[in-house]
Amino acid sequence: MYVLYTSSSIEANDLMDINSALCFVYTWCEELRTYLGQACSWHNQLPSPDDRNSGVRLKRKKIESRATLPLIYLAKDLYTEDTEKGKQIRIIKIINMSTQELPKPSSVYASDHNPATLRTHQWRTAANSAAYLLPYLKRDMTILDVGCGPGTITLDLARHVPDGYIIGIDYADKPLAPARALAEEKGITNATFAVGDVLYLDEYADNTFDVVHAHQVLQHVPDPVRALRQMRRVTKPGGIVAVRETASMTWYPRLEGLDAWYDIYRRVARGMGGNPDPGSYLHVWAQEAGFPREAITCSAGTWCFSEPAEREWWSNIWAERVLAPSYVENAVVKGGHCSKEDLERIAETWQEWGKSKDGWFTITHGEIICRK
Repeated sequence: MYVLYTSSSIEANDLMDINSALCFVYTWCEELRTYLGQACSWHNQLPSPDDRNSGVRLKRKKIESRATLPLIYLAKDLYTEDTEKGKQIRIIKIINMSTQELPKPSSVYASDHNPATLRTHQWRTAANSAAYLLPYLKRDMTILDVGCGPGTITLDLARHVPDGYIIGIDYADKPLAPARALAEEKGITNATFAVGDVLYLDEYADNTFDVVHAHQVLQHVPDPVRALRQMRRVTKPGGIVAVRETASMTWYPRLEGLDAWYDIYRRVARGMGGNPDPGSYLHVWAQEAGFPREAITCSAGTWCFSEPAEREWWSNIWAERVLAPSYVENAVVKGGHCSKEDLERIAETWQEWGKSKDGWFTITHGEIICRK
């Protein structure tokens, strides 16, 4: 399959394998520039978007939901060829869509849902992780909580909409069992949980929810702009899309092992198609997803671990997480970013940091409220 673009118009019969191509020359497709222009060093070779008469002309032939994926993850081998007519046609070879699909969320989530990761997620509440959203909530609102995990934030939000309801979805069923158990334990009846994928919210009609919320989700999604488009689609006019993601991490003392951990953490995430620290540019993604800049409110929040009990908990969590089988698989076996011995040394460094009376660790989060 090929996507072609040229500096002058060409006919359909000039295209290679036009019947099976996902996209073909005819109609301007802004998405190609958006995807390729952001991610590729050769984006300056693309024609100007102002040159509509002689620029890129692409038309999606037939696009099913699972075929609308970002070309930045499929683009291979940009080069230039001369056609028989002497035209310069740059060709981007695309992985055959009949055999390849967009990586599923499970394949880009480095830690999987191992016990240490679940304990991290169960610590999260609306107060410490979604405080920026709370002033916007009303008693009768309907909420979709995307990537809800074990449901602690979801169930807190449910208390803020006692006359409404909330649906929590996650790509895997594993964290939903403790979420349902917690709802039953707390007697919360206006919350339900289901398996769902933010990239394909096909089961929800347009304009369904007052609020669509995601916490620490887009950094694990291979196409965050598509995810935001889906979130926007199912939000009612006048409703809110609320997103919070990591922007940066900093700590003291600056132990060499933690520097190594952060480097590996980021490389593993990127190697799996994720974005480890997107909090500072969520508003950019939101605009690409269709929100006007004036409809987006940006803010920031933090987590800080500095008290003895906080340091002990945080250091133990990460000492366990870096040695979890799924993380070792992604960091060592599949990714080749480090050795198992490297991770063992990092786990020891985490324990060392946790015992330091001067230990301090802060995560800064970017937050956006987007009005539809």
